Amino acid sequence: MIATKRIRFLTVLTRAVLAAALSGTVVANAQTSQKQQAALRDAPILKLDKLLQAPPGSSTDWTKLKGKLVVLEFWATWCSPCVEQIPHLNEMARELADQPVVFIAVTDDEEYRLNEFLKSTPLKTWVGLDSARANWPAFDLHSIPTTVIVNPDGKVLATTRPDELTTQKLRDLLRGQTVAFKAPETRDSNLTWDQDEIEWKDGVNPVASVLIKPIQTATSGSWYKPGGNYLTADGVPLQILIHMAYQADIYHIDWRVPKPATSQAYRVAARVPKGRESQLLPLFQSALAATFAVKTSWHTQEKDVYVLRVIDGQAAKLTVAGKDEERDFRFLRGRGSSKRYGVERLAEFLSHAVFDAIVIDETKLTGEYNWDLPYQHGKPEVTMPQLKALGLEVVKAKRAVKILVVEPES
Repeated sequence: MIATKRIRFLTVLTRAVLAAALSGTVVANAQTSQKQQAALRDAPILKLDKLLQAPPGSSTDWTKLKGKLVVLEFWATWCSPCVEQIPHLNEMARELADQPVVFIAVTDDEEYRLNEFLKSTPLKTWVGLDSARANWPAFDLHSIPTTVIVNPDGKVLATTRPDELTTQKLRDLLRGQTVAFKAPETRDSNLTWDQDEIEWKDGVNPVASVLIKPIQTATSGSWYKPGGNYLTADGVPLQILIHMAYQADIYHIDWRVPKPATSQAYRVAARVPKGRESQLLPLFQSALAATFAVKTSWHTQEKDVYVLRVIDGQAAKLTVAGKDEERDFRFLRGRGSSKRYGVERLAEFLSHAVFDAIVIDETKLTGEYNWDLPYQHGKPEVTMPQLKALGLEVVKAKRAVKILVVEPES
């Protein structure tokens, strides 16, 4: 998710729990020898609030699942990459319905939210509720979607990404064959990497600098406080660096730079002396242009957009924030909330979490408000009823919008 003024970018990746590692590959074999068995760890107890869609009498106790290959899919309704994998998961479950394979989709969603989701997007698996994420530390998970494969003896064979799993690979495992799964990156992002991991031999830290280096990380993030003299990012692609440098979100950028076959990620840190804060972003912009041979220019373009407005004939029912309340704005795990911010934050939330498009605030509301709304990417119907209860609506329109054009240097 990317915010216009305070960027939050989280790439949903995985952390591996390796049964064995070879050149970045997890090697699994469902029917393992005694020696191999000793090298595998017992699957942690699967702690669930409730088990749904399972046959009567079903249990996630590993002793009760003995003799079956178990595929644990850690996911959530609010996670777009997770939802994209559901057809693939359903297809595997259908094709292996007559085999000793059990698919369990484990989510941290609230039950009411999950039930609403399943009405429109069925899952052909058992579904486990883990609202407290009790299984995350147990299975060494850092993010979702993540797939964990447990062999018929209750041992963890591999942790991988769902797109690495296929029906054929599962059939091969059932036949006792060795199967290779790509091991995800295990290094977490670090937004203070330049302070934690760099030691200057002379003991003197620079007062101004821009550092850019390629890296691969299991998670990603970026941070910049408008008006500050420092910014940082870790594990993000060039597109996100451009967003940071120009404080423009993805919907206000016309990207004309050819994308590489695989997206390279970078670590960056930039700072200027205190008192020179206004020079931070221009310095960073120049560094990106020099490093990646890109040029940028602002243009006004007619765009299809969404407009946030007060419902005709009604008054907005937003809660006015107290002057002493701490400012906070976030959208994560299916809920967006704001405290003591203007309506521009609501437009920002709707843009990134709900519509995936430009949303323009035309409410003419000038105060600071508190609000809390549910969301699911690509499904405005999850958010709109509660937005309507606040006396607000979103309508389609055309507007002239400033767009940043990014293209290769001539």
